[in-house]
Amino acid sequence: MAQTYISGPAIARLWLRSRMTVNEHMRAGGFGPLLRHGRIRYAALAAVERRVGQRISGEQLAAAVGGYPERILILETGEE
Repeated sequence: MAQTYISGPAIARLWLRSRMTVNEHMRAGGFGPLLRHGRIRYAALAAVERRVGQRISGEQLAAAVGGYPERILILETGEE
């Protein structure tokens, strides 16, 4: 089973908020536990959907990533 994580800039584009606002919410735990890869913080897509209050479609996610593949991480958990 794969779990999807998205970066702060992608969340800002989805949520229509500034990056600074999103980073403050991320640091305060507003998007649940964070994953850090290098200097970039990522939040689980499911936690972002809960916080925003809507389901995020594939098209919305592709638009938020905006041609920067490093804004999204898909991790295999090994669970079936």
